[in-house]
Amino acid sequence: QYQIGLRFSDEENPKIFDVNAYQWGNARISVTDTANTLLFYSRRPENGSQDEIELVNGNYNVISNGRIASYTDGDALTAFPFTDGSSKYHVFTIDWNLDLLHHVVDMSNESGNVIIKNQLIFADTLIYGMCAVRHANGNDWWVITHKARSFIFALFRINNDKITGPFFQKVGHSVWSETGIDYPGWGFVTSMRMDVNTAGNNIYISTQQGLHEIFNFDRISGVITPKAHFDQRKIISDRQNGYSGGVFSNDGQLAYKLTSDSLIQFDISKVNNNKMVIYVDDSDRPPLYSWQCDMKRASNGNIYIGRFRSVIDVGTLISDTNSNYLGVIHDPNKRDA
Repeated sequence: QYQIGLRFSDEENPKIFDVNAYQWGNARISVTDTANTLLFYSRRPENGSQDEIELVNGNYNVISNGRIASYTDGDALTAFPFTDGSSKYHVFTIDWNLDLLHHVVDMSNESGNVIIKNQLIFADTLIYGMCAVRHANGNDWWVITHKARSFIFALFRINNDKITGPFFQKVGHSVWSETGIDYPGWGFVTSMRMDVNTAGNNIYISTQQGLHEIFNFDRISGVITPKAHFDQRKIISDRQNGYSGGVFSNDGQLAYKLTSDSLIQFDISKVNNNKMVIYVDDSDRPPLYSWQCDMKRASNGNIYIGRFRSVIDVGTLISDTNSNYLGVIHDPNKRDA
């Protein structure tokens, strides 16, 4: 996430590369072809701006016209291919104003070119979090995000050059801080993690404050229904002990979440009064755990954890000198792993 990435052209022996990162918030998206060849990824610009990202090709050069508007935290961006057989890719971002923007990347040559940039799709107060799910018809995509300070999901249906929506659904818990646990200057949750299982029929959302929810998703109708939730917001007393990362296991039966000093495993199959049974590994195992982590499920079956800064105590940061490490969850389908 910070300084290094992995190339999965050889899934058994992924190769490490330097993402030429300047700040945290890098590689929020990475796009490969069917052979796992890296086509492009995102990184924060050298000037450290939080309201723009650079799209960088597989040769580690910025794509032509490749600086686009996007916030760099949370899952504020997503990317997926056109379904018309072309070499074009949709990129959706949420900008500093909490609006939804659309971009198109043409990868007909390895250098790449952004041919549509900063197209305003929806102007509203969205949260920094979204995901994309392929429609059951195989031709369309769903883009799913959430309105801030509300119970409301906003969905968009994408068919190559046609975008329809938003379609609103009021479901789940309110995605904002409850009275008494707001952080100074953070009156409501601004970012969250969103992940979709490999089958595309479950969505996992989690906020930094500790709200975790699993939803069923109908890939035909786009209907979202609650499946399970676990609310840890009332036990968090410090922003630095917030929750980051968040990803399904490969079989979709488990979900993983990080705190500053522990790895949490949610067993989705064990639902008791609509709450998930959890397993917590809080052993001292650096450099696996750290503040401002991100987690990604890889094509080789492992889950990789990027680190930002090591944390030796709540609110106490040490240097970034160990930021070049990645943590790995092997066999993430195993319970109590």
